[in-house]
Amino acid sequence: MSFCLYTVATGPYAKMAEGLVASLRDNDVQYDFLALSNRYVNGATGTIEIEPGSKSEAYSQKIHALRTLSSLGYDYLVFIDCDVLCLSPFSLDRFDGMPCFAILEDNLEMSSGTWHSMDVKSVVSLFLSKNPDMGRPIHNLNGGFFGVRAEYCEDFVSLYEQVTEFPQSMEPGLSFAVHSMADELAALDIRQNDDLILPVVANQLVVGDPKEVLATGKVEYMSPFSGWHTWTKPSLAHFCYAHGGKRLVMDYKPKRLTPEE
Repeated sequence: MSFCLYTVATGPYAKMAEGLVASLRDNDVQYDFLALSNRYVNGATGTIEIEPGSKSEAYSQKIHALRTLSSLGYDYLVFIDCDVLCLSPFSLDRFDGMPCFAILEDNLEMSSGTWHSMDVKSVVSLFLSKNPDMGRPIHNLNGGFFGVRAEYCEDFVSLYEQVTEFPQSMEPGLSFAVHSMADELAALDIRQNDDLILPVVANQLVVGDPKEVLATGKVEYMSPFSGWHTWTKPSLAHFCYAHGGKRLVMDYKPKRLTPEE
């Protein structure tokens, strides 16, 4: 099975995408990497030109890109946010055979509070009103990492488009699509994948000095529903604005020369 990684990175985010792909190659992760950007992204397998948009338009591009990328001949298209760094080698083979995947965080059916300004019980009711047969229990997730098998991309995007109640966020629509299509929800639980990636809610990742995360691989994460968790050496760490995390991604320097150099 062939997996192709992609990201959406216009303006200053293009520099972060270069940091992401450099960190992947430094750790011998050799999946093809496509960047959707308004400028050339050094190190990417290819750059697909797009125009910069608003924040909500950028969210939409991450999902709708699947329609274009699904025709390129890869078995899976895997989105990774450009503010992620690779800390150690990893394989995506665990997802082989799945129609789609993401990392599911907390069981919203057993939680209280709000998710993207809507009470979580109302989120659950909303989802079930659109698809009573969707996978249960329903979880929140982070939009920084997900993948779809190429032949299911059109159906996946169509499911995502059914959720119109959150115009400022892609995550509820993404969660709805994953729960409607995925056939192995238990295998997507964050606790089953804590070696792979730490999904992050913006400004709730407490890292102290982000450089120590790169050196030690120890990351502390504050879930909005279930409190503090500690990860040791996840392969992918999703940085946030707090403590200069995004600047760390932007300033990442390859540890070895690229072929172009």
